[in-house]
Amino acid sequence: MSKPWANFSSNLKLACSTHRSVSDLCRTIGINRQQFNRYLNAGTLPSAHNLLS
Repeated sequence: MSKPWANFSSNLKLACSTHRSVSDLCRTIGINRQQFNRYLNAGTLPSAHNLLS
């Protein structure tokens, strides 16, 4: 069974490929770059509140 943060990180990498830059994606989804990098590197998962906002 794969770890949920690994899937989340993979999905973020896919989303990055559809934008000009990581910064552009961060602006689009309304999250700061530092936190996005934590998600991207599978260091942490967003809270339920952040996923819904």
